[in-house]
Amino acid sequence: MHAVLVEVDTSGQSSPEEGLRFLREEIVPNVSKQPGFQAGYWLRPLENQQGTAVVLFDTHEHAEAASENLQVGAAAGPGVTVIRKELREVAASA
Repeated sequence: MHAVLVEVDTSGQSSPEEGLRFLREEIVPNVSKQPGFQAGYWLRPLENQQGTAVVLFDTHEHAEAASENLQVGAAAGPGVTVIRKELREVAASA
């Protein structure tokens, strides 16, 4: 299993509520349809307005394909900018 770890800056959002709506209605349904999707966890932004997501895929290839548009500096949604992206192999889970 492989994970896509993404950190975003949400400071450009019009409101936190609108950001959560977009996440729940657009991002999560679209990501969960990607080939090899296993699970995803989107964490609320901290006080510094940085959010984090960990999305699990069955293979490195599926993780890479699903995240190819998430480059550092790219828009991840309205007012949201990718500040970090890493692909990692899952070492253990419970």
